This record gives sequence, C-alpha cells and structure tokens, in this order.
Amino acid sequence: MWSEKEQQCRELCVLTSDSALNRTEAASAGAIEAVVAAMRGHVQSAELQARACRVLGNLSYGNAEKSEIRIDAGNAGATEAVVVSMRGHPEDLMLQQNACGGGAKHDRRQ
Repeated sequence: MWSEKEQQCRELCVLTSDSALNRTEAASAGAIEAVVAAMRGHVQSAELQARACRVLGNLSYGNAEKSEIRIDAGNAGATEAVVVSMRGHPEDLMLQQNACGGGAKHDRRQ
C-alpha cells in the first residue's frame, strides 16, 4: 500500500503525462514545490522518488512556458533533490531513468 505522498505523486505523474494544459496548471498550482518537499521528506521511498522525478520531467517537457517552469524547478531545489534521490537509490533502475529524463532540465534564475 502506498503512503499518501506516494499516491499523490502517482496521480500527478498520470495527470501531467500527456496534457500540456495539465502540466501548466499543475506547475501554476505549486506542484513543483510540493513534489520537491515530498522528495525531501521521504528520501527512503524509492517509489516516491521515482514518481517525483517523473513528475518533474513531465512538468519540464512540452510546455510553452517550459523555460519558466524549469527556472521555477531549479529555484525550488529540484536538481538537488533529484541528485540526492539518485545517490540514495543507485540500484533502482526506474528511478535512475526517470531522474535522467527530468533532472537535467532545471535552471536557476541568476
């Protein structure tokens, strides 16, 4: 059985997987910050980490506002959270793949 945060990450993953509108609305509603907070609070859960990396990748893909979303993700600490996740679960192939798909897409505003 999944924890509440794991379930929320699963749902965000589905919600943001194939709809640019959903990605934009999720990002505007604070999904990036919520996902990063969940990653920081549940470092032991490989399932949550894998889904969270996927959500971050989804939010950074295929958006007209994707450069702004990438900056928001970088400013929220997404890159650091993804790196901690990868280092904490080096044996989890799904997590590593999801992290590589989304982890390199975060920028910081200077």
